Amino acid sequence: MKAQKVKSMRIVWNVLKVDIDKDFETMIKNKPHYEEYVNWILEKLGYKVEQILYRKSTNGKTHVYIFLNKAPESWKEYVFLLLACGDDIGRFNVNMMRLKMFGDPLIKFFAVKLRSKN
Repeated sequence: MKAQKVKSMRIVWNVLKVDIDKDFETMIKNKPHYEEYVNWILEKLGYKVEQILYRKSTNGKTHVYIFLNKAPESWKEYVFLLLACGDDIGRFNVNMMRLKMFGDPLIKFFAVKLRSKN
C-alpha cells in the first residue's frame, strides 16, 4: 500500500508505529507474549498481522512496527488500534497535540474526548 499525504504529514495507514515505554531488551524477552496478545486483539478487531518489527529508540525504549493486512477506515480506528497495541500514553498525547495543530476537526474531537476522560 502506498503512503498517503494528510495535511503535509506522511503516514502509512496499514502500519502501526507503537511507542512502548519498556526498554528494548525486556521487550525482546517478552516478544512471544506481546505478539500473541497483539495478534489476538487485532484479530478480534477484524485485522490480521502480516509482520511485526522491533526497533530500539534513541532513548533505549522500543518502537514496534505492526504491518496490517488492511488500513483502518478512519483516524478514530487508527487511534484505538495504537492504544490497544500498548502505545505509550504520554507519547500518544504529544502526537495528538501535534495533530491538533494541523487543524483536523476529527483529531481535535478525539483529543478533547481523551482529555476529558483523564
